[in-house]
Amino acid sequence: MLDNNLQFDSFHFDSLTIEALDTFNYLEKDQYLQSEFPFRERAFSTAIVSGNQLTWSGPTSFYQDKNLNQYAGGIDRFFQPLCDAFRNEVVSLILSQRNERFFSLNSYEIGVHQLRILCEDDQMGYPVPEGPHQDGFDFVAIHCMNIFNTSGGVTSLFSHLPDGELVFQECLNAGQGVIVDDREIFHYTSPISSIDGTFGCRDMCVITYKRIL
Repeated sequence: MLDNNLQFDSFHFDSLTIEALDTFNYLEKDQYLQSEFPFRERAFSTAIVSGNQLTWSGPTSFYQDKNLNQYAGGIDRFFQPLCDAFRNEVVSLILSQRNERFFSLNSYEIGVHQLRILCEDDQMGYPVPEGPHQDGFDFVAIHCMNIFNTSGGVTSLFSHLPDGELVFQECLNAGQGVIVDDREIFHYTSPISSIDGTFGCRDMCVITYKRIL
């Protein structure tokens, strides 16, 4: 659980290795976008976390109910799995003391989304095209891995409703993250645009946690 039953908490984490950061350059385009401009690239894998042990699962789809995601819900979405270099970094991140302080000693099924949001010229990138939302899990951890030539990307948290009380608003920089109680908080990140009109990107890792009873 979050410390002291908080609905969210922000944190810092160590930078990824150059090898792990480089894996963002090889992500495949998200085929489920409703846009001519491919503003998101993605990889996805799942695992089971129990205590200090993490076991990766086999390839699987990502599904959200249409009620949770009006933009791309109601279908099984398939993405390339995380590569080994990124997986190894994520294991350390998940099992670190920074994250252990958020949770009780339960077992969780996790989903790890490696994301690159793209922008260029007059094309904006949309980290959250579905708007303020919940994902249908117990907790969601949002990590900013790297930013290049972008403005925008402000993360906002709302209590209980998509238009509820604004309880957090910040543009996360590389090495910063926020974890939310997905049952209580709606989260959103604003679009990004290129600073100088050329290629820009924002590299993120989003980890969902669902308690295994």
